[in-house]
Amino acid sequence: MTDTTAPPEQAKPTVADLPYMEFLRTLDGYEELAIEQTFGRDIDSLGFGLQLRALVFVSRLRGKVEASAARREVMGMTVRQIFNEYPDLSDPADPKTDETPEPAAGDSDAAAAE
Repeated sequence: MTDTTAPPEQAKPTVADLPYMEFLRTLDGYEELAIEQTFGRDIDSLGFGLQLRALVFVSRLRGKVEASAARREVMGMTVRQIFNEYPDLSDPADPKTDETPEPAAGDSDAAAAE
């Protein structure tokens, strides 16, 4: 008797697993179509910033997040948050994070001094 069970699906890498260009090379056709449907252009037509967002979007899809929720998440992320998703693009020496509290309304002098 022949075994007809499919082999277990191997998890695809996320943007945290690979450098930017390596992750880009892991896209399959369905993911490219999802990018085009979500961002209105193919991956090669997107500017660098939107390419980074698009790849984080795919990473979220691979993590089983619904496309609409993944789009909302990545479009709401700051540039720093997007860069920090990529181990080869994030700056570990940068002590600033998006969790840094904003200065209070009356502290405009302190903010200007930075």
